Amino acid sequence: RCDFRQIARALHNLVDNALAYSPESERVRIGARVLGDGVIVWVEDRGPGIPQQEREAVFQKFYRSAHVPRSQSSTGLGLAITKEIVARHGGTVWIEDAEPNGSRFVFSLPLA
Repeated sequence: RCDFRQIARALHNLVDNALAYSPESERVRIGARVLGDGVIVWVEDRGPGIPQQEREAVFQKFYRSAHVPRSQSSTGLGLAITKEIVARHGGTVWIEDAEPNGSRFVFSLPLA
């Protein structure tokens, strides 16, 4: 059970973020699978990646990495909103490395 609009918003935020940081020639990958008593959803980009030491910080309101070009417009709210939506549904969100480069934003939700 979930608020479909809010989960769609969280997914939209992750896709929007991936599109913003991936080169235009690269694809953004989206996937999901049932794992145990939950579902895992991911969005994978081919951007520059996120250093390990910044992976928690990117989910804070208004956070902007020093590794992001200033020409990239962002309010710094999308990932914070996503984290809050997922948390209110009993899930968690995290970042993994994508191969050969980029980031995979993953969130889990419990199955009803």
